[in-house]
Order: sequence, then structure tokens, then C-alpha cells
Amino acid sequence: MARVANIPYCMRDSNSIGHVVPGVIAHAYKVSQTGEIIVYFKGLDLTPRQWKKRKSFVGVYKHDNLRRIMPMSSVAPVLDQAWLGEIKTMKPLLLDEIEKLARPPSTNGHGRRQLLLTGHGIGGVYAILASLELTLESFQPNSFLKDMQIITTTFGQPRLGLAQFANLINALNIKISRITHANDYLPREHLERAGTMGFQHHETEFWINYPDCGCPDPNNPYNFEVWACTGFLDENVNGNKNYILTGHGENPNCNLGQENTTGMDPEAAHMGPYFGITFGVCNTESMEVLNAQFSAN
Repeated sequence: MARVANIPYCMRDSNSIGHVVPGVIAHAYKVSQTGEIIVYFKGLDLTPRQWKKRKSFVGVYKHDNLRRIMPMSSVAPVLDQAWLGEIKTMKPLLLDEIEKLARPPSTNGHGRRQLLLTGHGIGGVYAILASLELTLESFQPNSFLKDMQIITTTFGQPRLGLAQFANLINALNIKISRITHANDYLPREHLERAGTMGFQHHETEFWINYPDCGCPDPNNPYNFEVWACTGFLDENVNGNKNYILTGHGENPNCNLGQENTTGMDPEAAHMGPYFGITFGVCNTESMEVLNAQFSAN
């Protein structure tokens, strides 16, 4: 999926769904062999210095179907509103494009058709918010999304909101892989941005790390490990996981604990490599996928 998430670095803003939002690239296509629909996003990534100066516009997440799905929840999911407004602006175009690609509703024998969303950095934020919006839309009567399985993979994604917002994503059981790399700085941003509570990640993190030196070996590019980093979840008296009160999606043994470690430059680590793909440059692997999708659609 990394080579797909890197495709926006090979494209211009003008030929994307997200052209209605300056600086945002969003594109959807269908894999002819499997019927999978893939949507990738790219936003305007910021340098560490720009992140420190950036102001958050926190607010409550709202959706018409939210209260119907979680009627007993009295805790408002709070997130950074800046990105949400951009996704809601793109949403009608995104839904229209996905619905076109979903016709005919055949799954080629693979069960429910898969809708895969991905993005790097801020693109990962858009992928998460889009998957949340689409998941909630799937509860609408006669929604074409009912027959689709939404799977989201992000790379180097920052935190989106408070614990309650992370809990909302966890509780909806959206299949999410949040990939982090070495000592990348961006997944740790927003930690204390919204008061003493701090922003928190949703589940589930997969951390790419280098046990020997903390950095890639140019002579052995596949000398890395991938850890599944489950966050800390409090348990209630019945021993059940309680997402409503906690919602920590991070583990200090993974990216969270790498702030003061040596190895890679944290800004360079944000670009990868992720499974052999370095973001920010239009590489051969991404161009192959890009050329294949346009020749097939």
C-alpha cells in the first residue's frame, strides 16, 4: 500500500477529486482484477517548526447517524476541525466517484468489495476522516456503501483529536493500520495541543524499527522489524475493554518512546522508507501503479 500512498507525489492537484480544496490531492480508482476500489490522499505536510506554530481549531465531531449508532454515549468526540472541513467539502465528489466505480456491484468472488483508503502524513489524516465519514454514511438506508468493507492504511499520520474521538474510531471497528516509522516526529505531534488532556491516537499502530542502529542499513534495505503496538486499554470490572473512558492508541515501546533516541533525523524518518518506499519522490513503483490505473480506467 505504501507505493499507492506515494502516488500523489507523482501527480498535480488539478487532476484529483480534491481539487476543490487547494493543496489537497485525492484520487479513486478500481483494480480490474479484484474489483477493489482504492482512494489515496495527500495534504500539505508541515515542517517540525511549522507544526509548533500551528494553531488547532478544536470542536465536536458531528454526523447525523452518530447518535443513532451510539445513543448511550454522553461524551462528545473532540478533534482538530481544520482537516474535517476539507473532507466534508470533498465528500460529495468522493461519494460520487466511489459509487461510479462500484458499478456493477460484483465482487469477483471475493465476498464484500473492499474500499481501501490510504495516505501519508496529512494525507493519512484525510484517509482516516474519510473512512469515518464513509462508515457512518454506510448506515444510511439503501447506501451503496453497505456492501463494501472499508480498510484504511496510513503512514506517519499525526494525532487527530482527544481520547473521545479516538474512542469513536475504535468503537466503530473500522479496520485501520496506522504505520509509523523509526523516530518519525509527526505521529507524536499534538500531544499537548488541546490542554492538559492532550490529543491521542486511535488503534492500531504498526511500528517499523531497526533493532541494530535505529536507522536503515543501505546495504540491507530489508533489515527491519514491524511491531504490532497495541495501546493501553483500561478494563472494567467485567474484564471487558473500555474504549469510552480511555482510548490510548499508543505504546511507549514504539514510536511514542522515540523522541529522544538517536538514529535517523526525525524529519527524514517521516519520509521513510516504508517497506522499501520513500515518500516525497515519484519512484518507479508508484509510477507503475499510476500508469496501470489510468490504462485500466
